[in-house]
Amino acid sequence: MPKKMGVNSKAEVARSRKNAAETEQKDRQTREKEEQYWREAEGPKSKAAKKREEDAEKKAETAAKKAEARRLAEQEERELEKALKKPDKKVSRVSAPVPKVTEAELIRRREEEQAALAKRAEESKKKQTRMAGEEEYEKMVLVSNTNRDDSVIDARTVDEALAKMTVGDNLPVDRHPEKRLKASFKAFEEVEMPRLKEEKPGLTHTQYKDLIWKMWKKSPDNPLNQGLGAGLISVWLSGFLLIALSFYGTLLLSPSLSNPSFLRESSTAPRITIFTALHDSSSSFDSQAIHSWLALSSQVTVVLFTQHNNSSFTDTFGSRLLLDSTIDFTFLGTPFLHSMLARTEAYVSDIAVLIDPQTLLLPDFISALNHAHELDRDWLLVSSSVNIPHFPFHWDETGRFWRQYNGKRVRFGELQKMISLRSWQSNSSEGGNMIMAWNNNVDAPLHCGVLPPFLYQRGTHNRWIINEALSCKRRFVFDATSTISSVFRRNAEMKHYDTRNWEYIGNTHLGKLYGSLSKSYPLPKLLKCNKRYVFVTASDGLNVGFRTRDCISRSKSRSLKLDPVQKDQALSPLKFPYDLESLLPLVADKNRTVVLSVAGFSYKDMLMSWVCRARRLAVPNFLVCALDDETYQFAILQGLPVFFDPYAPKNISFNDCHFGSKCFQRVTKVKSRTVLKILKMGYNVLLSDVDVYWFRNPLPLLHSFGPSVLVAQSDEYNTTVPINRPRRLNSGFYYARSDEPTIAAMEKVVKHAATSGLSEQPSFYDTLCGEGGVHRLGDDRCVEPETNLTVHFLNRDLFPNGAYGDLWLKEDVRAECEKKHCYVLHNNWISGRLKKLERQMMKGLWDYDASMRMCV
Repeated sequence: MPKKMGVNSKAEVARSRKNAAETEQKDRQTREKEEQYWREAEGPKSKAAKKREEDAEKKAETAAKKAEARRLAEQEERELEKALKKPDKKVSRVSAPVPKVTEAELIRRREEEQAALAKRAEESKKKQTRMAGEEEYEKMVLVSNTNRDDSVIDARTVDEALAKMTVGDNLPVDRHPEKRLKASFKAFEEVEMPRLKEEKPGLTHTQYKDLIWKMWKKSPDNPLNQGLGAGLISVWLSGFLLIALSFYGTLLLSPSLSNPSFLRESSTAPRITIFTALHDSSSSFDSQAIHSWLALSSQVTVVLFTQHNNSSFTDTFGSRLLLDSTIDFTFLGTPFLHSMLARTEAYVSDIAVLIDPQTLLLPDFISALNHAHELDRDWLLVSSSVNIPHFPFHWDETGRFWRQYNGKRVRFGELQKMISLRSWQSNSSEGGNMIMAWNNNVDAPLHCGVLPPFLYQRGTHNRWIINEALSCKRRFVFDATSTISSVFRRNAEMKHYDTRNWEYIGNTHLGKLYGSLSKSYPLPKLLKCNKRYVFVTASDGLNVGFRTRDCISRSKSRSLKLDPVQKDQALSPLKFPYDLESLLPLVADKNRTVVLSVAGFSYKDMLMSWVCRARRLAVPNFLVCALDDETYQFAILQGLPVFFDPYAPKNISFNDCHFGSKCFQRVTKVKSRTVLKILKMGYNVLLSDVDVYWFRNPLPLLHSFGPSVLVAQSDEYNTTVPINRPRRLNSGFYYARSDEPTIAAMEKVVKHAATSGLSEQPSFYDTLCGEGGVHRLGDDRCVEPETNLTVHFLNRDLFPNGAYGDLWLKEDVRAECEKKHCYVLHNNWISGRLKKLERQMMKGLWDYDASMRMCV
């Protein structure tokens, strides 16, 4: 009979593992069958839901594996203990002899175990009673006093700690990195600009500049980013943990009571930038709206597009309110929407919001945006505001909550119920006063194609953008009107804006010319049911759960109504309610001076580049004379102060209307006749052709010449002869005062040009300086004897013509002109419109993007 053997612990462990693996496999198969059943029952899920379920499964599987491994380890320990207690007799016969333990050794071991148990019991008792032993007490009290130690940083906030940190004496300190900023940025721009143009072709110059500036702020080449040496880094590493813990503890101990309307936000809360624009008349602005925006969240920043940088705005609202004047406005101060949307790309944020400046927001706006921010695709949220002319509440002076006029505080829930009831009664769901929000991803634009020059808050553009975004199919567009509480306050001062029908009609014309407004798309609605957000469409009403379906049926939810514009629908004619006489008091500066330019349709792009340059130089007192109806309509849509000359010759807007042609002769005679008409109305005139590029505003210098002086550019290019030689007076750039000598002299010029077979330019010189220059005075003047008018020829270094000094042949024309301190540079002495355009664009003296209809 064989001898009895001991238990093979390794075999037992292997069998246990095998059994556990088989059990786990059976459980997994059963679980997969159940999940497959529920997946088929619930229907397709979104990517985000699938990802959350997969993560939960992975976590559960990992936890199960850890538990199983822990169970097997414990089982193995128990088996080993059993094996040690019952050793194998056969093994014990061949193993090394076990040393004997004496009775004295056993007594010593028992005493050591009892002492250890007593010590642990004493330590546990001290911890419960918060007592410390002698050694522990010495460690706590026998420490050095660091109150006067300069090496220790004592700070209560992160900013205070950073201010007290210093760099070691052995490290060089860059005390003035800002002095190297300009040169360093210029070098950085020269390197990055060609690369950006290759990577992202087709952007405007301003967009390239904005991208380079963003890269520059994070670049190691920035001198302001190079001041952290090894000593400062070591201080950061050594003190960062202490400061962070201290600051975190301070936040935990001090309640956030400064603004109770703020939501409890995490570090991952999306950054929100709200954009709006103010009309030139800032009195129409209601500051209550901005109060309601900034109170929503500490992550909200507001950008106001305005022509006037009024510091009172920033003083009232603080650093989270920014003023931006770099967009395009009409001459009446109405902002352009396409310029606003292009400018939003320059601001770094997670969510961009476009809103009317009279719209008030409540906190549910932030919760809706947070939900949209979690979507796994690009999105566009739209919401219509409730029109309440008389809102019976005002914002508290502390910036925390709303109050009634009797001083009683109003809760946000009460406001939301009141807004919901008012919206249901009035059915105010039209798409006029709309909120638009989108995740600010530059790679995914709001729409495909080009945004026309819509006037902001003048209708059409909201539904145009929605239709184009849906047609583009790059963003998920949904209606959040039912989940966002917002109020549009129309005050009395806004009524006169509605009388400017031509602005609304202009937007309607643009909507028909561009895009696909004739189409109509249903929008999914974002609803909040049972404290959960759901997207619902007309076809999805039966595909939701019972409780959600019941909530939807009980809710009186508003929706956005977008009526399409029919392509065959007749539009009202675009009529500009201003003529020359009514425009002059609106445009002229305090000296009663206007800058006049005359253009036909073939020169419309050069006209706009000239206008953009005037806007860039802050010269708002310009005036445009349209030679044809096409130019007139185009200028109205571009927001220019334009008038039409009914006596202008016909068929003059073709490409061959260059110097010396019959067309050119007829056009130039319109200019002198229009100047004379304006002078007789009591206004001074600076006439500037659209091919004159301005580097600086010349009006202050021209005003200094005094009365009875006509100041004109010289067309002389020879540097060794007088600049007032015969017929060298350039009639494309001159300044005339509204006084008797000038008006009398201009009448003679117009009369002479009417009977001449040449252009008006020879008539200017022959009338004012005499034929052959008999009335010349010195090298730069003439005196007309009958009217005693002095003609002063301008310095050619300051006002060069197109042939003087070969400036147009220089590699960097702008640098050469700035070196000479030029005021303007004339793009003449070249034949043909296309050659002028090419020369001006190639030399970088161009300020208009014709494809975007926008200044650059």
